[in-house]
Amino acid sequence: MLSFIGFIAICYICIKFFPEILLFSVKAFIFLVLLGLLLGTIAWVFGWSISMHTSEIIFKLQTMQMIGV
Repeated sequence: MLSFIGFIAICYICIKFFPEILLFSVKAFIFLVLLGLLLGTIAWVFGWSISMHTSEIIFKLQTMQMIGV
């Protein structure tokens, strides 16, 4: 019974603060996308090619004898 009351309380809080939670989620998503773009730009400016590094790792994994790819 206590867990049911807790569930009802959590549902009430979620419904009551839904617009604020939704706004925070959108702002957090935008911030994380912009942070990724900023880090990618900084990596590009300093010459750290993340895509080339990732391609190199994938190539090394494919050429290993244990994987059999």
